[in-house]
Amino acid sequence: MLSFTERCRKCSIFASFLFLRQTALAASLDLRMRAQIESSDDQDGVELEMNDVGCTKRWKSVDLEPLIASGIGSSDRPCAPSDEQTAALKIACQLPIDEDVREIEDLAAIVFLYLFGSICCDKQAKYFPPLRVRISSDFPFAAGLGSSAAFSVCLAAGFLTRTRSIVFLAEEDRMGYDQEHLELINDWAFQGEK
Repeated sequence: MLSFTERCRKCSIFASFLFLRQTALAASLDLRMRAQIESSDDQDGVELEMNDVGCTKRWKSVDLEPLIASGIGSSDRPCAPSDEQTAALKIACQLPIDEDVREIEDLAAIVFLYLFGSICCDKQAKYFPPLRVRISSDFPFAAGLGSSAAFSVCLAAGFLTRTRSIVFLAEEDRMGYDQEHLELINDWAFQGEK
């Protein structure tokens, strides 16, 4: 079982105060988002638990086949999902293809499946490993404090580490990722945010 924490210390200046030409306060926030990633007992699918928003999503392997057909998981480098891939993600999440996604749980599910499919797919066998991912967070959702960015970073770091694409360093004087790995996490997380 792997556990990852994305820590955010974000300074925010509230735009509404600037718009009203009032004094604004910049503040440092010490908030965390955690992803616990483990092999699933269910050998046929993937599960996402987001207890902070009261949501659990499960997909069987057959639900993920449109992702493989669309080409998700075929690239070794981060890239934005194509229109076909976005449609496949919506289908896998049982959402209308021609409508914008607005619900937090649905947006999170799409980002999760995109990053999971892109990073964890066995490209030769066209196979997704059975995983259970539990997300917990100190971030208030939909408050403009970076919860979606923390979610993407947390998942990207977790999936990349799980697939051994990057290595978490746990040395006496340093813990974390090297610069190259941080850039890869950032690149995947950025694509997940699109």
